[in-house]
Amino acid sequence: TQEEEEMADVVDLSFSTKRAVAAWNPVPVLQELYSDIDRETFEHKAREQAVKSEKVLTKSNSNGGGGGSIRKCGYLEKMARGQRRITLVKTWKKRWFVLRDGLLLYHADKNAKKSLGFLRLFHATVSLQKDFGLEIKDQRGSALNLRCGTPEALNSWRAALSDVINEQHAKEQQQKLQESNDQQNDDAAAEQQDEPEHPRILIIDNGSADIKAGFAFQPGGAWPQLYFPNRYGVDKTDEDHICVGFDTLAPEERAGLFTTSPLNPKTVYDWEAMDEVWGSVFEQLSVDPSETQMILTAPQHDVSRNLERMLQIMFETYDAPSVCIQNQQVLSMYAHGHTTGVCVDIGDRLDVTPVQEGYIVRSAQKSMQFGGASVTSYLARLLALDGYRMLSEVEGLTARYLKERLAYVALDYEKESEIAQSDAFHAASAVDMSRFNLPDGTRMVSVDASRFQCAEGLFQPLLFGKDNAGLHQLTASAINGCPIDVRKEMSQHIILSGGSSLLPGLPERLKRELGSLLPGHSPRVTASTTRKFSAFLGAAVVARLGTFDEMSVWRDAYDEVGPAALIAQSGWA
Repeated sequence: TQEEEEMADVVDLSFSTKRAVAAWNPVPVLQELYSDIDRETFEHKAREQAVKSEKVLTKSNSNGGGGGSIRKCGYLEKMARGQRRITLVKTWKKRWFVLRDGLLLYHADKNAKKSLGFLRLFHATVSLQKDFGLEIKDQRGSALNLRCGTPEALNSWRAALSDVINEQHAKEQQQKLQESNDQQNDDAAAEQQDEPEHPRILIIDNGSADIKAGFAFQPGGAWPQLYFPNRYGVDKTDEDHICVGFDTLAPEERAGLFTTSPLNPKTVYDWEAMDEVWGSVFEQLSVDPSETQMILTAPQHDVSRNLERMLQIMFETYDAPSVCIQNQQVLSMYAHGHTTGVCVDIGDRLDVTPVQEGYIVRSAQKSMQFGGASVTSYLARLLALDGYRMLSEVEGLTARYLKERLAYVALDYEKESEIAQSDAFHAASAVDMSRFNLPDGTRMVSVDASRFQCAEGLFQPLLFGKDNAGLHQLTASAINGCPIDVRKEMSQHIILSGGSSLLPGLPERLKRELGSLLPGHSPRVTASTTRKFSAFLGAAVVARLGTFDEMSVWRDAYDEVGPAALIAQSGWA
């Protein structure tokens, strides 16, 4: 019958389409995305950020980051939080105070290993109060009210604090003069002098979607020498045949492979696969891991057992001399020269991580299982409504290509929807895809309102089918979850990182939304052109610190106490 003939034609077309998809090679699409880096511009920006960040972190480490000589210590009474005037009827707490290189730290008692808080004495003021009291106020207006107990203790602490504040001021003037001289000489010196001898340190930035790897010390500055998809495949009939990265997508390979993304946050991490990925990195870079110090990045949601597994593989499989595991979001802060702020990382998923003096404020961090991957999937669905086939995983790579080429975030979603109706808007969004030989034969793809509709779900997650807070609400919540005296500083240092943070219009939209949610804070959003590689650049800064060896775990210590104890001691988890 005619109906049966029509059904047969549909079945034939379906099989024909499946055969075309199976034979299509998506690697050129991805390779264009992964190689689309202006290396000269990247290296120039990376050098600028590295110099700035190294100075900031070195200064931070020397001004009370856990080291340095103790100038004065002893028990004092501290006024409870929120009280401003000294009076006998207020509640006081006895605390152990330590004056160390620019910081006044206070502890629960003399034997406590971690401080309860601190006040930075840079540009601070000290004023006398009644009942042998002192008020110390920093440059942000945060204050500590203390009671010394005796005139002798009062005079002694007042003198010690004043000495430190004066020394800080003198150091500032000296540093300004030095920086002025350095600024004039840095560029010329970099061109005229040979790179000094440095240890061989390899950085591997382990993302759920991508791997970025390269050496920390390179002529011209650190940059990823390898950048490829974090994918692993093993042959269905021969487990000795494996593929990594782009090779897993080649048509002659992928039909016969079991493939996985080893660090997919929605599943249990596949460490055997990750072992093979790292082995591929060493092979491609011609690295002997037994003679190379390692810096590995880990996402903020990683747990102790995963960090232990990373150490185990590096020490027991590859015999690395030392391993330093660093949080990706903290490294992104370092790459921008900050130790306090909020990192908004938009990769496959969304992570908002507040960092105070280099430590994550874990009670305030936010994570959601949507992000760049959701933007890509939503764009594929919108394009399918316009007649473009992007349903399978490999076809979805075309949607990723279009997202990275055309998608943007609307500053005002409603107004942008009106503009999208114009012919001029439509004509400006046509993309020539003929060089990729798409499986359905499409040569030109027209993307109109989908360009900004696909990204709106970051701010309105219901578009992604998620009943969650949006990006701006998560960021505001993370800031408000921090101690009240650092919220202002947090809002001034909002750092974007991750590949999907490159969407045009995202920084402006986020700043606008946060302005409404955080009145009086005047939020600042930093969007560096190199933010796709922020964690890698931050790791390169860490490698140059004088404390890098202390931050690393060495093979001897691993053999002696094992991974669990080392992770607990390191503070990584």
